[in-house]
Amino acid sequence: MLCQENQDPAPQLNAFHIYARSNNRESFEIKPEVLWHIFSNYLFFIHRAFSVHIHAFSMMPNHFHLL
Repeated sequence: MLCQENQDPAPQLNAFHIYARSNNRESFEIKPEVLWHIFSNYLFFIHRAFSVHIHAFSMMPNHFHLL
């Protein structure tokens, strides 16, 4: 049997579409500029801490999408 201990397995590439909507389709209670700042800080942290690749982020008045 051949020893393959120096070979890394191929990385698994998974894509997720994450989204959330506010209750009753109401707008978020936080101003969009402040909410954008909060989201961007968290997404930067998640990217750096867990090596997550964020492909797209879209924020609307009452929901968001993250790929």
